[in-house]
This record gives sequence, structure tokens and C-alpha cells, in this order.
Amino acid sequence: MINTTLSSATKRTPFEIAHGLPARTIAQARIEAQRVGRGATDPEILEDVSPVFDGSAVKHILEKAVEIAEEVKAVSEWHRRMTHEGLNQKGQRYNMDHFVEGAKVYFYRPPSILDVIKKTRKAKHIDHYVGPAVIVKKIGSRSFQISYTNPLTGTTQLLQRDAGMIILKKEWLSPSLVPSENRLIPSKHQEGMELRVGEMVVMMDYPDAKDWYVAEVAQVLGDRFTVNGFTTTGAPLATYRTASRKDRVRALLGISFHRTWCKDKGKGEGTIIPPAHLKGREKYLWNWRIPIGEKDQLLLIRNVALEMDGCLSKVTKELAATLKYPHHVGAGGAETES
Repeated sequence: MINTTLSSATKRTPFEIAHGLPARTIAQARIEAQRVGRGATDPEILEDVSPVFDGSAVKHILEKAVEIAEEVKAVSEWHRRMTHEGLNQKGQRYNMDHFVEGAKVYFYRPPSILDVIKKTRKAKHIDHYVGPAVIVKKIGSRSFQISYTNPLTGTTQLLQRDAGMIILKKEWLSPSLVPSENRLIPSKHQEGMELRVGEMVVMMDYPDAKDWYVAEVAQVLGDRFTVNGFTTTGAPLATYRTASRKDRVRALLGISFHRTWCKDKGKGEGTIIPPAHLKGREKYLWNWRIPIGEKDQLLLIRNVALEMDGCLSKVTKELAATLKYPHHVGAGGAETES
């Protein structure tokens, strides 16, 4: 582990410095072994050589380890960026000149036992930023004393917080001040955009497809990613190819997309009726694995937003109306497999 630990000074591991390449994980080594004599996008390399191993706990542990490692790297990069660019907890740059006496702010304060009792909720489900409070005075170069009246007790407290733990009230209420990279706004896919687990997308199921699906990114690994497909029974516009953009948007009104499962324990016909058992609701989702190399060919729209009834949001409809092909109906036929 010492040989593969990232150095904060060099941004490289000792193994990478010595050999010129990062060390492969066990999962990556197994994947490379399967590539010998076969194309990188051969569908068979997405499945393990042994069907027994493919469904084993060991394989799932290896894949989860890869996911966790990527998440750790992302969190580390987030902290580095916050420190380097001087960002607050909202990911915004703050100007010390705006923190003047009398300014109203929200500040970091973990929930107390009293908050848990009064709100009858777990601490992790209660807001960790409270306010508004008022800046009383500046302490040192970047700390402030603030006055806060607790609405539960009615008492007023004088507290001290660093500038990075304070958010101006006007910034808190203004979504326009949130950095564009932090906004989950539907947009056309562009080459190089990274996948995010839990993200909703509009995509094709293979490069030459003549229609598209709504799907949820379920897993991202080094060689592939997995998506959970959503289906609809709403028919597309018959004259889609020649229809105007306005007509295409109108045709999507009332078309709802739903999470889909496979009836026969992960195989067979798709259904939007979830399995009775909680374990089956996760295990028998209708999903498919896609080589990571085909990502830019298949993804069409990113950060797709669905309304409560499963319909596409207004912005997503307008983007979908610019696509060359209409949406797919159903779950791809009786040969569907998870």
C-alpha cells in the first residue's frame, strides 16, 4: 500500500515515479488479461471469464473498491480546489470586503441534541447551516464575531466563525451566483465530460440506434459503465423526422419515463411494477453494461431532469426536440436481460 499511496508533494505514487505508469488494481489486471487477442470494445470483455466469479461477492467487492477509490480522489480534489481557490462551503469565491459589520449571513453550526429533540429528526437530516445572523465585528484577518438568535430557545449567542464557514444572505438566496460547474443543468453531451453515478441521461443503447432512452448511471468503472434504463409507453411523433422543433416539444408533453425491472428475476420482459421484495428492486433492475470507449457515441443529453410524474422537464424537452431521432417505446423486446 505504501508503494501506491499518492504523494501530496509530487501528485504521484512511488510506483508511478519508479515505473512511469500507475500501478494496476486487481480488477484492471483481470480486464487487461481478457483483452488479449480481442478488441477493446468486444462485448464479451464486459463479462468475466467465469460466470461463477461474475456473480460472486469477491467481484462486487473489487468493483466497489474501484468506485470508492475514485470517490476518494474526487473528494481530495474538492478539498484541494477549495483551499487553492479560497472557496466557501457552497463552492463560491468570497470577497472579504463584503463581510462588513451589520451584514446578514448564514453560518455553519452542527445540530445540537436540542435540535434533534425539537425537530424529531436525525442530526444528519437537519440543516448544518443556520441563520440569518449578523456580523458584529472582524477578528484577525479572516474571522468574524456574529450574533445569532436561536428561534427554538429565543436566546442570543455571540459566536466566532472563519470566513469560509460564512455565507452572505444574498448569496444564499441567489442561485445565479452558484458556479456553473456546480449547477445540474440539462445540456448536450460533449466529449470529455465525466460520468457521475446517479446522473440521469438521454442516450442510445448502441451506436447506430434510431431512437433514444432515458437512463440513470448506476456504476462507473475503468473499462465500462452501467445504466438503469427507463421506459415509456407513450408513442413518439409519427412525422418526427420532418416535424418542427415546436411540434416535437409538444409531442413530448405527457410522455412519462419510469424505472423498469425485468419480470423473470433479471431476465425477460420489462415491467414498471417493482418486485415485491426490497432486494429484488435493486437486483432485478433493467440495466445494461456499456464499454467506456463508447460513451461519447451514445450519450446525448446530460443532467436530465424528470418531473414528479416522470415527464421530462421543460429544458430537457427542448434539448430532446433537437435530437435526430425520437424516443424508444418499451424495454427493447422479450430478450431483455439485466
